[in-house]
Amino acid sequence: MPASGSCTVGSRDGQPLPDPPCAPGAINSDVTQDCIDDTICKSGWTKTVRPSPSKTNRMKAVSARTSRPAAREIWIEVDDGASQPPR
Repeated sequence: MPASGSCTVGSRDGQPLPDPPCAPGAINSDVTQDCIDDTICKSGWTKTVRPSPSKTNRMKAVSARTSRPAAREIWIEVDDGASQPPR
């Protein structure tokens, strides 16, 4: 777990980006622009790839504890489609 207050928010093209060591995740190479109708745009697809809520809830809690105040200004979303407001 990162040290408390060690996570920061970056940005690219005016959009917030998480601090990679503090926001675990990966790019799914199976999802491309050519196949989004059969993957991310298909009802129920995320259930086939999403971690369990018990895992994502732990990840959210760690992220909230280790984020600096500026990082808490953006909502945390972790592959389960449920956003959490800043604390």
